[in-house]
Amino acid sequence: MRFADMELYITPEAKEEIQKKVTSLTRSPKHYKEIFDRINLYMHFIERELKELGLPEDFKYIPIQESFLVADEISTSQAVGFWQLKKECASEVGIRMDEYIDERMHIIASTRGFAKYVKRHHAYFKNWLYS
Repeated sequence: MRFADMELYITPEAKEEIQKKVTSLTRSPKHYKEIFDRINLYMHFIERELKELGLPEDFKYIPIQESFLVADEISTSQAVGFWQLKKECASEVGIRMDEYIDERMHIIASTRGFAKYVKRHHAYFKNWLYS
């Protein structure tokens, strides 16, 4: 498998886990359609921002995995929004979070914040996967 211009090896065990996830996602046609409707709604914004900010296009799949592109998704660890950013991370990259606005739930602001975070780590690791 290729990710961000890197060749990755997926073990048979990992392939099995991936297949389980795909099977669970496609089990309900209604749920599957809802996911694809959100992908069609948001993906062009994500692709545009990632390209403009110099990130590999492959990162566009992360918010599907993290939140199924549900803007107000909140994890058990209190990560919020499309990219499931925790408060500390979001604050570190300048995302606004106050009593009126939480930009983690805004597709453009959160994508820019994610990009800033990943680019900062890429400058250190020199590797998109580790970033």
